[in-house]
Amino acid sequence: MMTLVSPPCPALVIQDLPNEILVHIFQLFRSRNTHLSCLLVCRRWHDLCVEHVWHRLSFSSLTGFLQMSEVLRPPYSNYVRRINLSLLGGELAGEEAIAKLSLCNRVEKVSFGGCKSIPSPLVTQLVQQWPNLLSIDLSELVLDNQCLLALSACCRQLQSLNISGSQNVEDEALLSFREHLGIKRLKCAGCLRLGDASVQMISSFRGLTELDLAQCGEVTDASVSQILEHCITLRELRLAACVRITDLSFARIHPDFNQLRILDLTSCSQITDATIGNLIQRCPRLRHLVLAKCVNLTDAAISHIAKLGKQLHNLVLGHCARITDKGVATLTRHCTRIRYLDLACCNQLTDASMYELGTLPKLRRVGLVKCASITDRGIYGFMCGIVACQSLERLHLSYCVQITVPGILRLLNITPQLTHITLTGIPAFLRADLQKFSRAPPKDFSITQLPMFCVFSGDGVRAIRDYIESLPIAARTTYHGDGPLSMRQLWELLNLRFE
Repeated sequence: MMTLVSPPCPALVIQDLPNEILVHIFQLFRSRNTHLSCLLVCRRWHDLCVEHVWHRLSFSSLTGFLQMSEVLRPPYSNYVRRINLSLLGGELAGEEAIAKLSLCNRVEKVSFGGCKSIPSPLVTQLVQQWPNLLSIDLSELVLDNQCLLALSACCRQLQSLNISGSQNVEDEALLSFREHLGIKRLKCAGCLRLGDASVQMISSFRGLTELDLAQCGEVTDASVSQILEHCITLRELRLAACVRITDLSFARIHPDFNQLRILDLTSCSQITDATIGNLIQRCPRLRHLVLAKCVNLTDAAISHIAKLGKQLHNLVLGHCARITDKGVATLTRHCTRIRYLDLACCNQLTDASMYELGTLPKLRRVGLVKCASITDRGIYGFMCGIVACQSLERLHLSYCVQITVPGILRLLNITPQLTHITLTGIPAFLRADLQKFSRAPPKDFSITQLPMFCVFSGDGVRAIRDYIESLPIAARTTYHGDGPLSMRQLWELLNLRFE
């Protein structure tokens, strides 16, 4: 009987792979050193891999940038697609080295954020050589109108523009982008001279997904209402410190304005509960809502926010002093997936609110600065909601002056994930033996602020816990004679929710 034997298959060697597959493999490498090693294998690999080495120029030191500028020339400059100098910030120097970036005539994304030493004329010169530019970050640079006019004329494919902090830019410059209908992200925070004319023009960008007009104090209801009526693709809108905005801005929101995920209305002090109700109705998918210093908001606004339910993850209500325990109870029972909640300076809150916060299973960060009515009973009430204790990472209790050392010790022992706690201004912690575990205060603190500073982070949290536990009971101070809550006291605390 004859047996058929298949001929052995030739071993596949890497040299037999087509160029397309090799290029795809090189794209999967994340390490720059791996790409550099591939360059040295052979001429073929060098030609296929060299573009990935030069694809992105990013520097963490000025020395590295200056060394690169000395060798930047064709054909390598043609491979560059991204340039990031934001890590250098104020250290960046040498206009000649920066000017050489104009050789990168195929660049698509540029980040000069924080590089204040780059003059506006140099930026104008550079953008004229970048016709393929899709995204540019010029935040904190001192720009003039001519720079933006050149940018709009030469970069017709622009999709993302960040000019935050450019206080000299006026409406005339931004209006030159009226034909750039492909813009998706626009950040103009701190551009103090921009007014309604620019914002009304922005409303024609039908594909806009991110808009930041924070601190543009000249913006009024007339232009904001245009944004909310026409830009239905917006996912992020920031209007912090636009102090002239009122309820009229939100009176006519487009019925399909349901893509919004992030909204910042910090210091828009003229808006009321009615605005919040209208917003929640039209924007049911909000995840991040900032309403700090909206002083007219009450528990009625919280009732509207509660309709977001599980969609809401982050909520900032700092300085909304008219919010009470009732509002917090409504919020925690409906929005059970809150991860970050800031209630700083909401001075009507009491220990009952702490109990409610303890029921949030996803809570990671909570701010209760200057909520002076909170005591150790509130801490014990928070601990009753054991689910929040298991997830809590950062807790801000500065100037909650009635809290004592035993209460904080119990909290530290039941929060395994806690890595940051602020206790500044709490009399019980103004002791040298406790403050030695605190992190260093900021350099700009005044002489009166320095003795009050008390913040524990990272290893400091574990160190302060272990130190307090090592002290005799008498040395920890007492809870003003009350001690831990009895069952009767706990029942009284629970009943506070229904008052």
